[in-house]
Amino acid sequence: MKIAYFIDSMKAGGKERQLSYLLSAISQVNDVQMYIFDEDVFYDEIYKFPIEIIKIKKEDRYKLKTLRKLHSKLRKFKPEIIHTWDNISQILISGYTKTHKVKIINGSIRYGGSANSSLKNRLIKQYCFKTADLIVANSKQGLKVEGLKLSKRVKVIYNGLDQLNKTSFSFEKDDYLPTTINKFSLNVVMVGRFQAAKDYSSFIKLAKKIVATNKLIAFHCIGEGSNRSSTEKEAEILINENIFFWGRRNDIRNILKLFDIGVLLNNTNGHAEGISNAIMEYMQSGLPVIATNAGGTPELIKNIENGFLVPAFDIEEIEKSMLSLLSNEALRHEMGINNIKKISTMFTIEQMIENYKNLYKIK
Repeated sequence: MKIAYFIDSMKAGGKERQLSYLLSAISQVNDVQMYIFDEDVFYDEIYKFPIEIIKIKKEDRYKLKTLRKLHSKLRKFKPEIIHTWDNISQILISGYTKTHKVKIINGSIRYGGSANSSLKNRLIKQYCFKTADLIVANSKQGLKVEGLKLSKRVKVIYNGLDQLNKTSFSFEKDDYLPTTINKFSLNVVMVGRFQAAKDYSSFIKLAKKIVATNKLIAFHCIGEGSNRSSTEKEAEILINENIFFWGRRNDIRNILKLFDIGVLLNNTNGHAEGISNAIMEYMQSGLPVIATNAGGTPELIKNIENGFLVPAFDIEEIEKSMLSLLSNEALRHEMGINNIKKISTMFTIEQMIENYKNLYKIK
């Protein structure tokens, strides 16, 4: 089978990582093309897959020469399925899909909350959903937000994780993360981009309150983004004392086991997670989780069973949950075990790939 994938970028992110997992499996037994509307690629393992990759500068995607290039490539490749991971891509190839027999799969629903989008973007989304043969979301909440119900045309396929590499992992000589962690009795981590969608501000406020009474607890931020510098300013004198910023790392899954609690707080003013890869990775590493009660997160975390769901921006409730975990090692252990079990039974990469194969109707 011939499948063409379209995505707006392959930068560091959950959507991009899931597509990388999928490409690795699907490309082994199918002819695959991949179109990326960005030249910056974080998941560079895709270059090792037996696929044709076409990269287009983001600023060039609306140019006539780009549309001609897309249509020419597609006519030559003759895909049976076009799977878009964003709506703009589907619009750009609409001229081709109208005149050629091809199944269109829209996989743009990777969120679980109502976004403050413009009228233009809402119309684009409506058009894409209407013209797609299949719509795939990574959470039930994502469908609910869009007013869509499960049907033959609408599916939920949860994100998946492959198994952790159990071989020993060594740090670079100039990596101060392990020695820093060892200085503290307990370490809390939040992984995510420093962008409006993530509520690092509440995480820093939480850290300040906890550290005010216990200097043996550290809070770690892992990620990059436009809001990093402003977040560092919020940390003030605690930066590199009890609050640490480690930037973007390629070894997240190897280092998470060094921490004691995983946190993901969201800015719900226009955003909510679909199925968060960060939360899934916390779970796989056996960490108890504190997360904003919004979007698809309740499909991962059951309150008190494997973590705490907290109201957005409610520092008092977040602190209450944090103190419950910090003071109770047995609870942390129990929640961590429950998380490992849940990931290994419901959110494996094998399950995700099998579900997509069934969607594509391939063996």
